[in-house]
Formats: sequence, C-alpha cells, structure tokens
Amino acid sequence: MNGIALRVSQLLNPATGRSVIVAFDHGGSGVPKGGADVGHIVEAVGASGAEGLLVGPGVARIAAEKLAHPGGPRLLVSLDAPIFSPLPGEHGKLKDHIRVATPEYALHLGATAVKVLLPVGFADADRFARSVDMLRTIAMDCHRIGLPLMVEPALWGEKASETDNELIAHACRMGVEIGGDILKIPAPPNAEVLAGIVRNSPVPVMVLGGSPRDAAGFVQEVGTWMKSGAVGVVVGRNVWSRPQPKEAVAALAATVHRGDAAAAAKAWAAAGEPGK
Repeated sequence: MNGIALRVSQLLNPATGRSVIVAFDHGGSGVPKGGADVGHIVEAVGASGAEGLLVGPGVARIAAEKLAHPGGPRLLVSLDAPIFSPLPGEHGKLKDHIRVATPEYALHLGATAVKVLLPVGFADADRFARSVDMLRTIAMDCHRIGLPLMVEPALWGEKASETDNELIAHACRMGVEIGGDILKIPAPPNAEVLAGIVRNSPVPVMVLGGSPRDAAGFVQEVGTWMKSGAVGVVVGRNVWSRPQPKEAVAALAATVHRGDAAAAAKAWAAAGEPGK
C-alpha cells in the first residue's frame, strides 16, 4: 500500500468506511459569516467525532495542536485561495485563485491530505488553463511525496452553475484525470447523476455542504447523498455557523455513519440554526 492509499484510508471511519470532514478554509477571502472565532471553532471540531478538519495553511498551524490527541480529526490543508474581488470580504463570481502553500509545507504542518480548487466557468480560456496547470503541478508534487490530493470542482465562474448536472459530471472527470485522489463535489440536483459519478469514479467521492440551511432539509439531503454512494461529506457553514458546532458534527455522524434520522434530528436541534 503506497502513502496515498494509506493516508486516504486514514480519513475514513474504520467501522463504516465513511467520513465526516469539516471544512473551515473559508477565511481565505475574508471573515466568513459565523466563522469569526477561529479558536472556538477549531477547538469544537477537534473535540468532535469528525474524521477530518480542512483549513488554510495559517489556521493549520493553530489547528494541529487541537487535533493532536488519540482519535482526533485528521488535518487537511487547502493549498489555494479564491479571488472574488480586489477587496477582502467581497464575494460574487470567481475571478481567479492563487496558490498559498506547497504540499511539502502542508506535510510539515501534519496534513493527511491537501485540497485544491478546479475553478470552472471563467469567461476566458487562459485563466482556466492557468488553473489546470496549477492543479497539474500540485498533483505531481503531492504524488511524489505520497500526499493525497482532494480536488474540488468549483463551479463559481461567470459561465457556470452549481446546479448544472452535466457540467458537474464533466468537472469531476477532469479532476480525476488531472490527478485527484479524492473528489469534493457540489451535489448534482439529480440524485441519479450523483450515483453515476460515484459509480464511475476511480477515487472516493465526497459531497460538499454548501450554504447554510435548516436542519430538517439538510439531513434529508445528506441521507440522499449517502444512498447515492458517496463515501462522505465535507461540510463547513452548516457546521460552524451554528451555535454548537460539535452537535452539528454529531448530527452528520448519525446520518453518514449510522443512517439514524432520529438521532440526527435530535443533534441538529441541539446545534441550533445558522446565525442564531
């Protein structure tokens, strides 16, 4: 078993082969709503039952200490940052993304895996080509040192939509072809499309959580993703924008690992609604 296969397996729960990863790498473009208190959120996730925590390289230096205990979440590090505007804190359509760390540095920080965006929908091909070249280079660097690369097709450009079933499928295949060892994908609106992506993918597929929503609807969505064959979830704002992030992780674990809707509903109620 090579280093990549070994580290990918470390992101999965040994009892279920599935994974709950909390994404908290949203600060690369400014303070995310509900995510201002870095220390509180990192500590809460570190004490939760999550299999992993995804953060930027700066926060990773802080997070490593909170995760360094038996059974703690594995550390994943984002190697790039999205550019939405010349001003931090402003959002909209993606303008570009830049590399902020190397795989070697992430490994030094204690990362089990790293993540890079595959931006889709730029208005011109040159920017897309630069992004593909960045991803290609990072994939080669990761594979040289045995570090798994999570690729996130980000349908954030002017010409893309995160609800385009066909475009999501194309972007997933491209992410695998360039060198992704794990896919972190937006859920296609059509569950059959997600099932097809999972069935045809030679690497594990995890579904991202997206914008904060009410607990009842979100737990149903997660259940559908798992029935479609996804190996896990990578959820950010639907965890840390709630008053009790640790309970939100427990709710995800109840669905992902046990398929227990009643336990999930109880944990979501304890977690509170986003922004409250």
